[in-house]
Formats: sequence, C-alpha cells, structure tokens
Amino acid sequence: MAPHLSAKQVVMRALALLLLAPVLLAARLPDHQRYEDCTALVRQNAAAAFSEGLDWVDKGGGVAARHCSALALSAMGKHEAAAELMLEAANAAADGKGVQLLGMEMTPQLRAQLYAQAGHSFILADKPSAAIAPFSDALEHLPIASPAAADVMADRARALAMSGNLEGAFADLTVAVGIMPDDPDILLLRASAARQTDRLTIARQDVARLADLRPDMPALWMEKAKIAMADDEPTPARKHLQRAIELDDGGPVTQAARYLLEELMLRPGR
Repeated sequence: MAPHLSAKQVVMRALALLLLAPVLLAARLPDHQRYEDCTALVRQNAAAAFSEGLDWVDKGGGVAARHCSALALSAMGKHEAAAELMLEAANAAADGKGVQLLGMEMTPQLRAQLYAQAGHSFILADKPSAAIAPFSDALEHLPIASPAAADVMADRARALAMSGNLEGAFADLTVAVGIMPDDPDILLLRASAARQTDRLTIARQDVARLADLRPDMPALWMEKAKIAMADDEPTPARKHLQRAIELDDGGPVTQAARYLLEELMLRPGR
C-alpha cells in the first residue's frame, strides 16, 4: 500500500471532515454565532481566524475555540500544529473541559471525529507514525462493528502502511472489510496491503470483488497490473495499465501507470 497512491484520498477525506465538523459542532453550541463566525473566517482569512480562535481560547472558549484554531492552522498548511491543537480539543472534550459551551455533553461520535481529524492532520504533515495513536483513540469512542469504525480502521491502516507496518495495515483492513465488504476504497487498500505482504490470493479476490463493484475505477486496474507483475505476467500487466490510463484520462493515476509501463519495457526479455 504505497503512500503516494493513497495521498489524494487522504487529503480529500481530511478536507471533507474539516469542512463537515463545524456544522456538527455548531449545532451543539449555545454561542452559535461566535463559532460560526470563526469557522467562516477560516475560509476568508485563515490567519485572522487563528488569532480570533486563540483569543477565544484565552477567554475560556474550550473545545470550540481550539477546534476553530486548528481548522485555521490546517487552512494555512500548518498541519502538524493543527493536529496538536485538534488533539488538545479532543482531550479537553474527553476530560469534560470546555463542554459547557456545547450545551450538552459531547457525544462519543464527535470525540472520535476530533481524534480522527488529528490523525488526518498528522498524515497531511507527513507524520504518519504520529497519526496512529489519534486514530486508535477515535476507535475507542466508536461502536466496534460500525461503518464509522471501519473508516477509521482504514485510515489507521494508511498511517501504519506509510510508517512501514504493512502487517498491521493488513490486519486493520481485514477487520474493516469484514464490517464493510463492499466498500471500494477499503477493498482496494486491502488488495494493495495483501499484495505487498505476499498474500496474492487475497489480493486477487479483493480486486475481483472490486471489479464487480467499480470496474470504472482507474486505481483498480493499477492494482490488477501490480498483481500481474508480482505473478510475472507482463502481458496482462500492460493491458491493465493501459486500461487504467484510458479510464483516468490524464488524472493522478496516469503518471504512475505510465511509469510502470516504462518499467515493464525495460525488463529483460520483454
């Protein structure tokens, strides 16, 4: 499960969560307007929003103030600092600090989301090892067999793989597949982890299932090509790569597929 292949997925998932979280939290804040103003300012002037958030922290803004400040740091590309501040918000929520601003006790699901956002920010900061613990903390606040838990396991698997622990990544993804057997992203990730840990039978099964679900997915054909290369079958590998390029139409998979095609051409006797 090579890090460069899942980077776009990680970024998009993290940004989606960062945009979604203010809506979820704002609905629970008595001081709605200040929180909404702060998060709106993130999109207009992140530096000003960070200053506003810090001022609010100093005045007892608690979880909400830290969360807005972290969003501002992320918007400025300061992902490691954003992760640390998101962890502060998550820990404050878990300890009951600053919860008076929420109008009610923060739910386990929202605590989990804060921890997961910290993990995403560490990945964006190229600190995957630091992301593992926040994702684990998030899982402690989620029902073990829930779709939300499967998503977090997949995220932790990315962090584990990027940290060089492919066995751990495969284990997490196997649990996630058990919960969500038809999730294309999770199937693709496990196929990659299975291939890289010499579990080619499982890798083939996962891409076969994925081909039934999403035959138009360029990354599927990239993974099929890599499995064919692992089986020393260059002819189907080339066909799969060409299909990936065709489906991707100049997107992010195209460059990697062309690189592998060149590699195949350079192999002796090919």
